Amino acid sequence: MASKPNFKLISISIGLIILLISLLGALSIKNHQRQFLGKKNTIEALLLNTINSIDKDTLEKTHQEVEEYIKQLKFVADVKIPFLSCQECQVQLQYMQPKLETINNNIKGIENLEAAMNLAIKSAILTQNPPHSVDTWEQAKSQYLQSIKLLENINPENVVFDQAQEKLIDYRKNLAYINDVYSLEKKAITTFQDSKKLVEESNNYLNRQPKKRSDLQEAESKLKQAVTLLTNISNGTTVTKIAKEDLIHVHKKYQEVSVKLKNFIDPTEFNNFEIKCNQIGSKFIDLELVNCFGYFATLKNYSNDWYEINYHYNNGRILTERFVLIPPGREKAVSLRRDIQRDIIKVRKLLSPPSKRVKINCNDQLIDIWGIEINPKCTSQGTYLDLSAYNTLKTLIRLDSGNTLRFENIELITQNGRITSTGKTVDFTILIE
Repeated sequence: MASKPNFKLISISIGLIILLISLLGALSIKNHQRQFLGKKNTIEALLLNTINSIDKDTLEKTHQEVEEYIKQLKFVADVKIPFLSCQECQVQLQYMQPKLETINNNIKGIENLEAAMNLAIKSAILTQNPPHSVDTWEQAKSQYLQSIKLLENINPENVVFDQAQEKLIDYRKNLAYINDVYSLEKKAITTFQDSKKLVEESNNYLNRQPKKRSDLQEAESKLKQAVTLLTNISNGTTVTKIAKEDLIHVHKKYQEVSVKLKNFIDPTEFNNFEIKCNQIGSKFIDLELVNCFGYFATLKNYSNDWYEINYHYNNGRILTERFVLIPPGREKAVSLRRDIQRDIIKVRKLLSPPSKRVKINCNDQLIDIWGIEINPKCTSQGTYLDLSAYNTLKTLIRLDSGNTLRFENIELITQNGRITSTGKTVDFTILIE
């Protein structure tokens, strides 16, 4: 018969085995605790020698060893069994963790410093041998802005903080210089483009036909502005050389236009025409002095255009301003000053069928327009114009109100008319039919 197992003995044996294993585990933990605490002096010495190093490789190696040491400390410090707990391990852990953060901070600062210096070097290489385009200066400006931002992120506790501050001073100076050069380049480009536009606008005025004085005046003004702009472009820009070359040509063109303007006669504007009776045959374009008799000079129109003459004459009562039309192929006599057989009158050519806007004030003097004498009077009701036409062409006066007054081409007969207004002035258009 088989004997029964002794369960009590088995239980005691298992208990002894568990106890033995626990004792061995406890001894192992204690051994590790002593081992890690024994490494304390080595790690602290390593930190003392390297934590303030500015060599990134040295700091990274120290960081690796301290990080591994902290992991080991956490393993043995987290034991919850009272007689196996390691108070000194907890203290050491609390001491080591800030040191690791310091190393991380220093490594980050060194990386920022190196990146900032690399960006500054790239910017310096990029801006060698100026002048450069606006895009190049913008790129250099961006690189310095990035480098400055990296340096500004290095805190005062960092091992390279002082070095970063020195670089910041230099880089900010360099950025200020780049900003100045960038602004000069940008302004020079804009100024040069504006000068080109002004020259182009002046050419448009010069190419207009028929040419007018106002066109030459506008062209001269545009060229003068272009000369000023080109003169003000700074040295050391990408357009400085070509701007100086353009300045020579534009200034020469400005002088040429100024001479043309000084000598220009615009036939559609009133121009002075000196009548000298001892110089029969003198001309203003196609209007020729053909005769002088007493105090009168006869002018003939040798063209298909109309001419208008403006001068003053004494009608025996008062000095009167007169406007006279000379139709194509016709001639007219003008009165000269009574003391000499010479005078200066004003002449212009009309490029379209004659019409004229007129504004008469009730206080104005007697005026003769195209054979119609207009004598203004101020009345209690406004303005009264007394009109008298003699040897006039077929003429129509159209008031702004829409009313009209017509004078026929009848020789040796005076035609009279009147215009009234409730205002102090009268505006109308006079036309040749």
